[in-house]
Amino acid sequence: PRQMLYCHAAPVGSPEEALWGQRMDKLRAIILTPSIAAVWLLGLALASAIGAWDESWLHAKLALVVALSGFHGYLAAQSRKMARGARP
Repeated sequence: PRQMLYCHAAPVGSPEEALWGQRMDKLRAIILTPSIAAVWLLGLALASAIGAWDESWLHAKLALVVALSGFHGYLAAQSRKMARGARP
């Protein structure tokens, strides 16, 4: 996300870098993680409600969602590293 760019531009060990690290942690904890959990739960509930488990479009969509969730996990790990002061 954009916050990673701002953190990357801040000098290593500076108060600005620490502030961006705190902001990234809050963003991840308050918005990103709960939203991806809610999307997964609601999506699975909807698939169950309409009985779409045997549909081929659902399998394709699930593959895409798994790939996007993996990318989200990768970016979350990178932001945790940057919040600790490491640079990619």
